[in-house]
Amino acid sequence: MMAMTAILANNGGRPKDSLRFFGVHRITDPESHIAVIGGTGKFQGANGYATVKNITVYLS
Repeated sequence: MMAMTAILANNGGRPKDSLRFFGVHRITDPESHIAVIGGTGKFQGANGYATVKNITVYLS
């Protein structure tokens, strides 16, 4: 289960807009769909779904 808020900043680095997500992301599946349950700023009242994909990051 995951609940997450993504805060998006403007060019000055100040928080401006956000999106809220809720759902189940199974790490054994290459991608999952989670619900978009709201937001602020230009995303006020957002709803729908988002696709979450697994990625691998290699740090050297």
